[in-house]
Amino acid sequence: MRCCDFMRHPIVTFQQVRRVLPVMAAAAVITGVQVIPCQSSWGAEIILMPNCDLREEFNDNIMLSYGSKKSDFITTVAPTLGMSLNTERLTSSLTSGVDWFQYAKNETLSSSAQQVQGQAQYRVSPLTSLGAAGGYSHTNQPASINPVTGLAYSSGSQSFNLSGSGGVTLDQLSSVTLNYSYQDQTYVNPALLGSIVHNASSVYTVDLGSLAPLLKGMVTASFSRAIYSTTANNNYALTVGAARGITEKISWSLNGGANYTYSTYKILSLPALVMVDQSVDNWGWIGSAGVTYTGEKGQGNISVNRNFSAGSGQIGATENTSVSLAVSRTETKRFSWQASTSYVINKSSDNQFGATGTDARVFQAFTSLLYRLSDYFDLGMQYSFYNESFRNYGTQVHQNRVLLTFSSHDRFRYHPGSNTLTEEVYHGTR
Repeated sequence: MRCCDFMRHPIVTFQQVRRVLPVMAAAAVITGVQVIPCQSSWGAEIILMPNCDLREEFNDNIMLSYGSKKSDFITTVAPTLGMSLNTERLTSSLTSGVDWFQYAKNETLSSSAQQVQGQAQYRVSPLTSLGAAGGYSHTNQPASINPVTGLAYSSGSQSFNLSGSGGVTLDQLSSVTLNYSYQDQTYVNPALLGSIVHNASSVYTVDLGSLAPLLKGMVTASFSRAIYSTTANNNYALTVGAARGITEKISWSLNGGANYTYSTYKILSLPALVMVDQSVDNWGWIGSAGVTYTGEKGQGNISVNRNFSAGSGQIGATENTSVSLAVSRTETKRFSWQASTSYVINKSSDNQFGATGTDARVFQAFTSLLYRLSDYFDLGMQYSFYNESFRNYGTQVHQNRVLLTFSSHDRFRYHPGSNTLTEEVYHGTR
């Protein structure tokens, strides 16, 4: 049965989906753990978490268009399967899923999205650890929002990412962490800017408790290279910062420094009408500040950030400045809520990072309610508002979305040593 057939057949009930997921989980264990030695001394555990979301959405601008808007109701079925493998030294997880979207009025836009993400952390010794992560996502939806810049784009896309890290504790007061990441973003629409981005950084952390209780200092050196079809940006940055827990519930962080960007791009040379290479240097400043509250029932965070951004989609590299606020609270054992808002400025001048500059601003607001019907079912409601404006073009995009979500989830724990599989109630955050 094709994905679109599944969406149109009401004989497939949500209860049937819930029954199938545990079978899938059990089958994955039976077929997948044969390569693992079943010895009690191995001391490992495998946790499987099958989930399925059924969403009904109203969207008043499904194409995120500047002109006339199209509204529609969108039904989504989104099964996922998560697995974690843990030993005394290894912590790892793998999550994969698929989303099927069915549009009520614009049926030709019905599509799907797939994603898989994995990560692992291995402690080589008490003082040394290694980490790795990777993921792939692909969507055919007609419009999406770039998570880095906050800007909208009307196209299907795919993204591939890899990262690695290593940490060493130098002594009782200091440590060093090395990080590297790679991301390849492409779009179906050839008018949009795909990108390949490399990031590398080194972070030195030292305990400054002798100056003030719970105070830590950080020095970060980083390098990034962003490659587009006609532009490339090399960015070097150095920042110094500090973080401190004021009380058991409140903490703050602050860092700042300088960055240098070397950019190469092509411009049209007149009167020969040929493309020639151009290069430019740019110095700037970057930094961030934030305050976090963590209580027994509630959490909150406010932050301000300024950094070099290797965006893709409608724009290339810019200076990215953002202000964000997020709060969440668990009111009762079954009911919780969260809300967030952010304002992002993506700005660059002509010939700063490329031939053409931009001034794009995004405001977003989000709120959600979650009610746990039982240990296996959740009911949620979400509302989000999106506004994008390009000040250099005088254009704006508005979007309102309302979602109702019904979720089914389960959790299984498998012990290779005893070869047992048990179902357990999971009360954590999903």
